[in-house]
Amino acid sequence: MSIVSSAVVLKTTEANGSSIVFEQHTDHLGKVHDVRYFAPAGFDTAAKLAVHASELLQQLANTEATEVLS
Repeated sequence: MSIVSSAVVLKTTEANGSSIVFEQHTDHLGKVHDVRYFAPAGFDTAAKLAVHASELLQQLANTEATEVLS
């Protein structure tokens, strides 16, 4: 299992520099996982994209392990 692609697909920037960010992460089965969040001005969305991909991978692994053990 893996995340095969991750991308910020939409980032709207407000007058104060804050943003609404929409990410999409695709797993090895082709399922797309959406993540949306508010980012303050100056926020590193690329770093957060990597964090979200890592967290999603861990969630998928935990779900698979639970299913196998059931």
